Amino acid sequence: MSRYFHLSGINRPFAKSLIFIQPGLDVFGLFISGIFISASGAVMDLSLDIAASMHEIHRHHPSISMRQLFKSGLKVGHAVIGTMTTTLLLAYSGGFIMMLMYFSVQEIPLLLMLNSTNVASEILITLVGSFGLVTVAPFSALIGAFLYSRK
Repeated sequence: MSRYFHLSGINRPFAKSLIFIQPGLDVFGLFISGIFISASGAVMDLSLDIAASMHEIHRHHPSISMRQLFKSGLKVGHAVIGTMTTTLLLAYSGGFIMMLMYFSVQEIPLLLMLNSTNVASEILITLVGSFGLVTVAPFSALIGAFLYSRK
């Protein structure tokens, strides 16, 4: 997605300084890895929420079928995805609130603001994190259902 956003990672803090210190550094690769690292906490949190819920369901109802347990895991995931996505959005926007205030004070039009590399980077980070959450929920439910339904 970063190619569609036309982002290179050079706009991230300290990127230009790093390039001067270490010529040939893969700033784009660091940018992408930073996105995955920043979203990994929320993804782990969601998968643990699902796993813990499924564990409790199985503990109180050990004869539950794999299908029923999977559906329960999906319902928990569905409920938590919205709050986790909002948490990501708020956490990331809190990190660049000064930039948003700067754009607001300068009365920069919304479309121009959204097309700036700094804002586009933050939008991409939020989208990737949200995609990760939506992707990990069914996998966590499926793996949990499989593991807990084994005899």
